[in-house]
Amino acid sequence: MDGPNVNWATFNKLRAQLNADYDNNLFNISSCGIHQLHNALWKGMDATGWDLPHGLTSAYFLCKDMPARREDFTSVTDSSVFPAKYCGHRLVENQIVMMKLKKSLPHLTKYVKTAKDKNFSPVHKTFNCD
Repeated sequence: MDGPNVNWATFNKLRAQLNADYDNNLFNISSCGIHQLHNALWKGMDATGWDLPHGLTSAYFLCKDMPARREDFTSVTDSSVFPAKYCGHRLVENQIVMMKLKKSLPHLTKYVKTAKDKNFSPVHKTFNCD
């Protein structure tokens, strides 16, 4: 995004072109859409009632900087896909974090279940089986 004048000029040109080519119009989300989208994502996350930031952060820190735990995770799950780092002040850029968590969630679930069953639960604030 550039300054507001450039943003509005680009928006107006794009809207005119879409209207001429497809008889379609753009939705106006103000001159700096990134802030609007960020706030909309925050509202959406709050509306779910889930503590997504805590869950995403906990998933990342479960194996970060802990080679022994990473080895346990890999041996239990046969997976080397680990969650990515969540960034709370750049919600729009967390798509990769969500996609990696989606891929690793079954493995994380298996690891937590195995850790709970075999009583080798890691002692760490991000690991909570309850």
